[in-house]
Amino acid sequence: MHLDLDYLKSFYENRKIRVVLKILILVLTLFVIATYGWMLYVNFDEIGKYFYRINLPLFIFAIIFSFGVALIVGKRLQIMVKIVTNSNISFKDSLKILFSANSLGHVTPANLGEFSKIEFIRNKTGCSRKKCLIVPLSERILDVAILAVFAFATNIIMLCFFLLLTSIIATYSMYKKIVNNKFGIIKIVLLSIVHKIGIVFSLMFIIYSLDVNIGFVQASNILGVSLLAGIISYLPGGWGTREFSMGFLLQGAITNIGIALLIPLLYALMLGIMIIVGFVVFYKSIKIDNSKATKK
Repeated sequence: MHLDLDYLKSFYENRKIRVVLKILILVLTLFVIATYGWMLYVNFDEIGKYFYRINLPLFIFAIIFSFGVALIVGKRLQIMVKIVTNSNISFKDSLKILFSANSLGHVTPANLGEFSKIEFIRNKTGCSRKKCLIVPLSERILDVAILAVFAFATNIIMLCFFLLLTSIIATYSMYKKIVNNKFGIIKIVLLSIVHKIGIVFSLMFIIYSLDVNIGFVQASNILGVSLLAGIISYLPGGWGTREFSMGFLLQGAITNIGIALLIPLLYALMLGIMIIVGFVVFYKSIKIDNSKATKK
C-alpha cells in the first residue's frame, strides 16, 4: 500500500483549503473557550466548594505517579531513536528531548512541540530531518491508535475506522523498520500500552481524591476521547479542548456537575506541574546546533 505524501502536501498547501482550515480551527477554538469558560463561570461556586475537599495526599501521589509514567515515554523514545536513526542516546538525553519538546508543545499552537522534537533528535544524532521526522510521527500514530482503542472499545465500527486509518500511515512510515527490528517495535508498542494505562490510573487517582468511584473501562473511554480531542486541536498543548471534552463526558458518569468540571482542572494542574518541573530539570541543557546535522 502506498501513501502519496506529495499529493497530501499539495492538498494542504492549497491556499483556499488553508483558509478554510484556519477558519474552522478559529471557530472551534472560540467555541471551546466560550463554552468551557461559561460552564466554569456558571458553576464556579460549586467547583470551589469541592476543591477544598480534595484528598491532598492522594492528589500528590497522582502527580508523582505521572512522573513515573513520563519515564516510560522517555524509554520508548530512546528505543525508537535507536531503531530509526541507528544512533544510541542515553536515557537521560531522551528525557531531555521529551521534556524540552513537551514544554514547547504546551505553550505553542499547532503541535509545534512535535516539530521541535525533530530538531532535538537531529542535534543529538546528526541524522537528516526527513529521517528524524519518523520518530514523532510514529509516536503519534501509536498514541492515536491506542487512544482509539481506549476511547471506542465499546464501539467496534469507530474502533475499526481509527485502526484502519492509523495502520495505513504506520505501514508507510515504519514498514522497513518493523521488518528489520521486530523486537524493538514490540517493546515500543508494549511501552506505549503501559503508558496509556498509566495515565488512565493517574486520572482515576484524581477522581478518587474527590471521593468518587469510577471504573477503569469508563475512565479509559473518557480519557481516550479527551486526549484524542487534544491531539487534533490547534490550541497550545490541546489545553481547553481536552478539558472541555473531559468535563462534558464526566457529566454523564458523575451526577455532580461541580466535581465533573473540577476533575479536568485538576488533571490539567497535574500536567502543568509535571511540565514545569520537567522544564526546570531538563530543558536548560538542550541546545540545537545545526552545524552538527548531516545527511546521515
